[in-house]
Amino acid sequence: MRHPGIQVICLGLLLLGIVVLPTWLQRQPPDQLLATVNGPCPLNAPCNIHLAGLGDVTLQIEPRGLPHGKPLEISLKTPEGVNSAQLQFVGESMYMGLQPVFLEGNPAQGFHATTRISYCTVDQKMRWLAELRLSTDAGIYQITFALEPLT
Repeated sequence: MRHPGIQVICLGLLLLGIVVLPTWLQRQPPDQLLATVNGPCPLNAPCNIHLAGLGDVTLQIEPRGLPHGKPLEISLKTPEGVNSAQLQFVGESMYMGLQPVFLEGNPAQGFHATTRISYCTVDQKMRWLAELRLSTDAGIYQITFALEPLT
């Protein structure tokens, strides 16, 4: 026994998929890596870098000095065109696990997050890298800041 209502629903879903799927796939940001940039970041001031094709990016981490066990306030200013931002702290000389941080916000008001870093029992003066990934409609920009300890 066939149900014409089910056939109509299946046909409607198939047509909807044919129309909507190509549009949805075009809106997905490409995974193309547009630029990889490394730069120093003294922790006594905001970290600034200029990306060709995008503009100026400023990363600020408070409190300065990356204290262990205390919340870190992350602020990021980017040019228009950045859809999302992700930050990850990486131990420079030792694997300290993955610590991704998804920043919330937008280029107009800035991106923000609160996080903590791991405590290194082997090297209390662990140097950290801040790996920043900026997603745009054109692709991904990756910035690696070498976080320089306060002197």
